[in-house]
Amino acid sequence: MNDTTITIAYTSGRSVNVILYQPDLSAWNPSTPAFDALTAANWGQHLLAMSEPNALGNYKLDLSTLAPALPANLLLIAKAYDGAAAGAAPISEPDGAFFWDGTKIVAAPALAALVPLSGAVNDAAPTASSFITNLGATDAYTGKILVWRAGTALAGQSEFVLSYSTSSRKITIARPFTGAPSNGDAFDLVVGTVPQPMVTSAVTLPGGSVSDATATTTSFVVASTDLNLTNALDWVDKVLLFTSGVNYKKWAHVVAFDTVAHKVTLLTGGGFSAAPANGDTFVLIGQMR
Repeated sequence: MNDTTITIAYTSGRSVNVILYQPDLSAWNPSTPAFDALTAANWGQHLLAMSEPNALGNYKLDLSTLAPALPANLLLIAKAYDGAAAGAAPISEPDGAFFWDGTKIVAAPALAALVPLSGAVNDAAPTASSFITNLGATDAYTGKILVWRAGTALAGQSEFVLSYSTSSRKITIARPFTGAPSNGDAFDLVVGTVPQPMVTSAVTLPGGSVSDATATTTSFVVASTDLNLTNALDWVDKVLLFTSGVNYKKWAHVVAFDTVAHKVTLLTGGGFSAAPANGDTFVLIGQMR
């Protein structure tokens, strides 16, 4: 990957296409142009053809040449496909998740933490600190952050995953939740390697909620019990990720925080297509740079 181009190596002479996804799995549809739900019926509208300039199996797509142009300030996941068959399995995920600022691809390693995995409790007797899940047989979860979905008794609570058993599919949390989840409760795992000292110190993602009946897509007043409302530095340059509401799993970069009005301001075009509702919950993740 260079400043504007994504690349893959694949069998020469094939028709290789890319679909660009956001973390909520909506896909870029240049005919709209917008991100929308990908279906078998509209699959072809989302395909972006890669070129093979040297006939040696090196395919590329220059994002700066797309027409219409991609919106700015996006976390994207590129998936490459051989041919145009709807629902085909991807042959590659070129370079993983990346951040597009409107003109170029920029380094934003912390944003890899915003691509969630989902799972659920599969345990008749779960506890507040460990429970069997329906997750896979490979440990891709230790050191990740587990966030309970809206609608569960523990909704919005989040803790680091201390360990995962590939045989029993059991997750153990760094610090117990306030109670045991119920069998079937759904959660998301925010993917991103967490340094071991952070895991063992049982740090919890700071969270809050919207307290604004006139919230917009770029600014709203917040209410919180575990976030510092008097220090703007605790907010600015963080990534705000909603854990409930119309913007569930969507995120935006915090550019300002008013410590008097308790109002957060987000980067224009940062990911929300609709204003959050009063009471919608969110967490703050890391730093963007």
